[in-house]
Amino acid sequence: MQNIHNDLDVSEHDENAGDEGRSSSGDLVGISDADSSEGDASEDSEDVDEIVPSENTHAFIRVFNRPAVGDKQWNRTDAIRYLKYEFWLVDSGSGGSWPSFLKDLDALRIRKDRPRHGLYLEFYYLVHKHYDEVEASDQQMTASDNSTTREARGALRNTVIAWFNGGWREDQQTVRHQRSLLPSQAEMMVSKFIDPYGDMDGIIVGTAASLGLMHLFSIDGGVDAQTDVESDRPTAAIANTMAAQTEQQIADVARTLWTSVRICTESANRIPQLAAKHSRWQPTHRHFANT
Repeated sequence: MQNIHNDLDVSEHDENAGDEGRSSSGDLVGISDADSSEGDASEDSEDVDEIVPSENTHAFIRVFNRPAVGDKQWNRTDAIRYLKYEFWLVDSGSGGSWPSFLKDLDALRIRKDRPRHGLYLEFYYLVHKHYDEVEASDQQMTASDNSTTREARGALRNTVIAWFNGGWREDQQTVRHQRSLLPSQAEMMVSKFIDPYGDMDGIIVGTAASLGLMHLFSIDGGVDAQTDVESDRPTAAIANTMAAQTEQQIADVARTLWTSVRICTESANRIPQLAAKHSRWQPTHRHFANT
């Protein structure tokens, strides 16, 4: 994965992502000290049967916070902060020992020694990649419009084709197993973090459901190798590793066969010499004494 953001280097990355969009006062964008925000979301709660959390909570800001006019804005800073917050919730194991509301999300750290730190960095890169595409485009771009999500949809479609074909698909004159066609977990989930309400791409979710891959839509649901082996549904990275191991095993067998053929050939070449040598040998009575 090419690193186009200087602060993404694993050796130097301090997980302070999103600081470029922080307000001058240091407060989290979208969180107010006041008891209520400008938009009145209570009217929405009357139209649909849902429980709207308090306005000054992360749940409200992330999932609700519908503006009275226009679309909800969700910028690069918002996406990175709540990406970090969700990973913190999964990896912290807080169990109620931390306050339910943290105002300064920029103070959170996704520690490098945590098992999901690599997955976090992959999401971090893909979120920045999306907003780089937005800034480079003259058109409005939704979470499902970004290139990563489009490519993931195509990869899953090829996986479904392979699944209906007994698990195999011919790809550019190469036969590939369906596991090697799967996009990564981050590629399938990234739309969740760039969508203003935390929704995922419907086509990806529906296609993955038909393949039995719903466990990959949770940060802690099958990302590590051990879980993938136990579920018998490895990610693309694990599948590629399995394919490489199989290729190595085939190469080892080929070398063994070649060695056997070489030995047989050398033995066959020595037969005339052995025949000529033993043709001059005449048995005596001593050779038959014990017969």
